[in-house]
Amino acid sequence: LASCLAAHLRHGDPLVQSFVSRLLERVCVPLSEMVMKWVTQGELTDPHHEFFVMEEAGEGSRPPVPLASVAGDASSPDQWRKYALREDMIPKFLPLPVANQVLVLGKALNFMRRCCQDTQWVTSSLADR
Repeated sequence: LASCLAAHLRHGDPLVQSFVSRLLERVCVPLSEMVMKWVTQGELTDPHHEFFVMEEAGEGSRPPVPLASVAGDASSPDQWRKYALREDMIPKFLPLPVANQVLVLGKALNFMRRCCQDTQWVTSSLADR
């Protein structure tokens, strides 16, 4: 929906542009919240499967977007490899390299949180807000 709305932002009528801009801002609230939680805490909260980052569930899951290998990825625990991009869910206005950066950042935070048991930085950074 966000991609469809964004396509109309360049409409010639300023009234339509303004309306679409306000509508797009509201439509993107859930997406923004999911991105924020993923890149600041490494937590994936997507009960309706609307986010472009997915936790691979095995059989029946959509194939992930092939990514360039990350240094050390082959020797990392499975925890690092359990998240992938869903290309069909990336908004058209978000370049693939940016979506990939969002994925890698969230994976790193999730890895630190779950595998390294390092959560003090999350607690202190959230308290600073």
